[in-house]
Amino acid sequence: MNDENTGGQHAADQNAFRLQVQTLVAQGKLTLEEAADLLGEGMETFENTASPVSPASQAPVELSKSVEPTSAAEGAGMGSTLPNIPGLSAAAPLIGKLVNKLVREVAPHSESDTPDDLRLDIAGYSLIVATDASLSTPTLSGDTDGLTLSSSHKGWNLKQEHGLRFGSRRVSLNVPFVPRHVRAELAGGQLVLPDVAGELQLDIAGGNVRVGEVGHLKAEISGGNLTAGAVAGNLHLEINGGNGKIERSQTLIAEVNGGMLNWTGLLTEGQHRLEVNGGAANLTLLPGSSVQLSAEVTVGQLVSNFPTHKRGGMLNATYSGTLNGGAAGLSCQVSAGQVRLNAEDVLPGGVTHA
Repeated sequence: MNDENTGGQHAADQNAFRLQVQTLVAQGKLTLEEAADLLGEGMETFENTASPVSPASQAPVELSKSVEPTSAAEGAGMGSTLPNIPGLSAAAPLIGKLVNKLVREVAPHSESDTPDDLRLDIAGYSLIVATDASLSTPTLSGDTDGLTLSSSHKGWNLKQEHGLRFGSRRVSLNVPFVPRHVRAELAGGQLVLPDVAGELQLDIAGGNVRVGEVGHLKAEISGGNLTAGAVAGNLHLEINGGNGKIERSQTLIAEVNGGMLNWTGLLTEGQHRLEVNGGAANLTLLPGSSVQLSAEVTVGQLVSNFPTHKRGGMLNATYSGTLNGGAAGLSCQVSAGQVRLNAEDVLPGGVTHA
């Protein structure tokens, strides 16, 4: 390919990526600052050149319907043709699983058999994943040299050539479904994800990740940043020198080591835990939260806008407190760090409204 054609293709790729970013801004899934950062431009430049996105491009995508579970015999792959051999019935499930595994690994794979799961490998480039119901199969576009998108019985896998870092490259992955389960490893660069119906697992070693609503979220952040929308189910975070922001959740299991967590949620049941070592966490409890707080603080600080009882001194102290009956348990361990609790039910002056 000559230089003129190469330049034209690059310009087309960049324009497609820009349109994708503009669509996400129009849908409220990216801020102007995040969009400008993705495009490598100043915010004023992006605002001046951004074009409005048509309403059709903002049409919601329906979640895929769940599949009813099969019977135990069908799930084992044995069907109704199993011969009546003494002692074999107990081993049928195990035999069925082994047979199914062998068939999957030996038989040719069909893309129609691929589940709506994603595995993403990102090192030093920007990737936007978006849903597009008009497609029949996932499509990769942009500066894709060195990237491989493949399918298997485990889902769609986006791999990066070993040792290759892309710098300022920008790539789009459009999929015809709402991702079910997603696992992503980020070593520098940026990742924007749509809503994830099931579990999202993230390993962030430098870089930025933004995701919409999530079924369950498990993330390890080391020197990077994560912004997530509503988390419907389980939330497990480990932050090591990075930053995490959760816009809404009903669960909290988190460890912060030299980083920052900003969390907003509604706690009404169950047991929740926060550990802060040399970092900080700001927890906002939405109206209706009912919390029984217990905390241990060593050379640190805990600040709450609802009443708490403190025992101990400056070096070691324990705190306890109840908000709106204390139906959910929240335990905090703080070492050389800081935790701030802000219950939105509490008005200035310390009045609590249940």
